[in-house]
Amino acid sequence: MWDGNFWVRIRSDRPLDPLPPSPLRPLARVHASDTRGFRPGGMVLAGVVAAVMSNIHPTLPFSDGSAAATLTEMRLAGILWTLFTYVAVAVIISIGRQGIDAILIRSFVVGFVMGAALMAVVPIYVFSIFTWFLAIFVAACIWAVTTGPLLAGMAILANLLWYRSFWSLRPQLGIFNRAAEELR
Repeated sequence: MWDGNFWVRIRSDRPLDPLPPSPLRPLARVHASDTRGFRPGGMVLAGVVAAVMSNIHPTLPFSDGSAAATLTEMRLAGILWTLFTYVAVAVIISIGRQGIDAILIRSFVVGFVMGAALMAVVPIYVFSIFTWFLAIFVAACIWAVTTGPLLAGMAILANLLWYRSFWSLRPQLGIFNRAAEELR
């Protein structure tokens, strides 16, 4: 108690309140969004955004009219637009607290969709329809294997930057992590 000049200790006869009982087990750091599952809606959105953005070809208005300047401008615009497309798709893939396994699977599926969309615009009328679909499937598989890890790396980095914790990247699908089944 303040007596005007100093803090003075005052004794009271009343006992201290007892401490609350300690919990039997520590509380789990599980958010409601952690146990949601695979989230196919975001994956479909990322695939559609990737397919649409990869078919848009912007130009930059810096050309002085020469062929070399125009080609340089087209190359620079293509590189910037490709980088923007990959970043946008990686951000869409990494939305929400997801395990590293879910991000990896989503990245491979979106890579497959990107490859299928890229190959589907190439008309192969010389071959049969079956051969055309087979070419689309093979190109999509190749694109998924080559682009999927890149998208996964970018999505994992975006997830770490957003949530600032490795806890958000723990495996969550029951296939890869038996503890994930206990959380449900």
